[in-house]
Amino acid sequence: MKKVSSLLLPITASFILAACASNPNKAEKLNTEIQKTDDMGGGTVIGLNEKDEMVMQKKIRLADYVRQLQFEVYGLEDTIYGGDESGNRGLWGVLEECQTKENSAEMGGEGTYVKMPEKARLTDREDQFQKIGLDEKKNLVAVSTDYLRDRIRRFENYKATYKKRKDWYETQVKICNANLERKTYNAKQAKLDLSKYPPITNTTSELDRYVCRYVRQGAKMNDLVKTALSKQWIMKEDFDQDMPVNSLKVVDSNQAERPNVLRLGGWALAFDKGAKLSEIEDNTTNPSLKSWMNDSADIVPGGKNCLRRGSNLWNN
Repeated sequence: MKKVSSLLLPITASFILAACASNPNKAEKLNTEIQKTDDMGGGTVIGLNEKDEMVMQKKIRLADYVRQLQFEVYGLEDTIYGGDESGNRGLWGVLEECQTKENSAEMGGEGTYVKMPEKARLTDREDQFQKIGLDEKKNLVAVSTDYLRDRIRRFENYKATYKKRKDWYETQVKICNANLERKTYNAKQAKLDLSKYPPITNTTSELDRYVCRYVRQGAKMNDLVKTALSKQWIMKEDFDQDMPVNSLKVVDSNQAERPNVLRLGGWALAFDKGAKLSEIEDNTTNPSLKSWMNDSADIVPGGKNCLRRGSNLWNN
């Protein structure tokens, strides 16, 4: 079996293994001479090419590149799916455990197993030998041969795919943990003996009555803001003159997000666009209400009419 020598090749914006047009797997002779070089480290230099053009060139041994690429791919794979030998369950296992607990009867769920995505390991076929037999020295061997160009491109694709999967699993774990913390908190609150505490009173009842009558699809923000300013429910000093008064993004208990949100007392009011305080005062823009919710719907006067979905859930 021929032995592949260690090659040196330049790497530009993306790694390219040059090849002849007639045979893409044949190594092309490369002119990598750089004059008046200044070494930047890590195999990277700047200098002049044969045309006296200023260039930056990175040149590494091909064996080193392939070794590092495979190391990164297998590392990402273990981070996502874990490894049976090490006992590491990876992000897949962390998400499975979190979702199973979130769906448990203790947390108010169905108490059934949550089906997880398949462990789609891209490198499974890389460990398969193509041939078994005798080599030139009559030794029994298992042999796997791969075109180097194809292997590099394949592993570069694995790396890009695994990076995206890693981001997805990390996001899902964060969402699950947030849901689990909320359910754990609610479960603890449900066990409290509220008879030992004084009844909850609404200290913003006038504001709540007004907003409860105000909220409806298409309600104009200017009317609300001007009333809130006149009654000192909000102050001009509360707002940055260069920022919309409704610049927040707010997520409800179902992880539904709304942009262009104005906070007023316990209310979150989402409009179709943002508006600065100066624009509201000059009536040059007038956003329309799209969705609303309140932190404590049960103590809002008339809340059953204007907050039919309950606390911390978007209406409309």
